Amino acid sequence: MEKGKAKNLRGISIYHDKGMTVYSNPFMKNGYVISDSDVKQYSFYAGRLWVSILLGLTAFLMFDLHPLLAAGIALVFYLLSSFFFVFSFLDKLPLLRNYKKPQRTSLIEEKARTQSVGRLIGTMLLSFTIAVLIILNAKQSAYEGMLLYGSYAFAAFMVITGIMNIVYLVKKKRMI
Repeated sequence: MEKGKAKNLRGISIYHDKGMTVYSNPFMKNGYVISDSDVKQYSFYAGRLWVSILLGLTAFLMFDLHPLLAAGIALVFYLLSSFFFVFSFLDKLPLLRNYKKPQRTSLIEEKARTQSVGRLIGTMLLSFTIAVLIILNAKQSAYEGMLLYGSYAFAAFMVITGIMNIVYLVKKKRMI
């Protein structure tokens, strides 16, 4: 994504309507217009959920905190960052009252439309190959416990990614 290009923003709460990029989450009736100069700050706040999760995991794994305490730290960080997002960032943006959200295209249609056939095939083949190699590595290295289960989980994720790319390809062929 080019820096400062609001038209390149994507997400659950981002809408592109009448040449504007609008933020409006599912619980809001209003929309907020994001300009090119606001993209960097929006991107900073958009990652607040993942940063909170990583903070909680770090507190749990590195500092050996109780899981509930680590989850509490993550929750407090998320709530604080959301508070600053709403009251420090969104309040500065132009407001669209009673914003009517345009109809969304599905994720499958979006991926089928934006990705090339070669890229979809390559990602599919790579996903299946990585899944097989991860399982072979786990067996050959004689992994046990969490490492084995983590390897299986990641391999399953890669298989799902490969299957999704097949779905995108089928949708792309039907769209042509």
